[in-house]
Amino acid sequence: MWDDTDVDRVAETLAPIAYYNAGQDCTAPSRLLVHDRVHDAFVAAFASAAAALRQDVHYGPLNNAHPLAGVRAALAALPAHASVVCGGGTPDGPGFHHQPTVVAGVRQQDDIVRRETFGPVVTVQRFGTEVEALRLANGTPYGLAASVWTRDHGRAMRAMRDLDAGIVWVNTHGTTVSEMPHGGTGDSGYGSDLALQGLLEYTRVKRNVRARPAGRSA
Repeated sequence: MWDDTDVDRVAETLAPIAYYNAGQDCTAPSRLLVHDRVHDAFVAAFASAAAALRQDVHYGPLNNAHPLAGVRAALAALPAHASVVCGGGTPDGPGFHHQPTVVAGVRQQDDIVRRETFGPVVTVQRFGTEVEALRLANGTPYGLAASVWTRDHGRAMRAMRDLDAGIVWVNTHGTTVSEMPHGGTGDSGYGSDLALQGLLEYTRVKRNVRARPAGRSA
């Protein structure tokens, strides 16, 4: 997210998408890179938007006890330089619920950045230049989905070209149609589904060559 965007609008747009289904969505915006100039304002706005989400209305529980334990372990292992800005706990009551959580101050080498939590946890990192943003965005084993938020058309076009992801959105996130193939790079899956490409994944190319019958001319 660049410094030429509407901080509040982006925060209010991304929060419901990030925590929908308790973050158990492969394309959820779980790792946010924010320009230095608007980082603090965005973290505050995003944390406020996350805290306003209501359990069982905007998000539900994790699938079972195992992923819930994984979320707790990831947060318990946070390094000293990272901080939980919002959430971080488990609400009272039955079920496998976990509060929408925002973690700021993380660094690229941190486990919570390099490993998918697959829960209601969003990390926020700073960047200063376009080169740095791309390096950080592409610096994990995953490459399924990304979005870029900017009013600069040229910057958006460069991001679409250079981000190593199966889908890149500009000033939106999560929108897809069945006519578009869906797949990622790196450790984010094998091949694609949806559209014609999805059907072709269930096929294989086979070549059959037969000799011309004797006595038959070309």
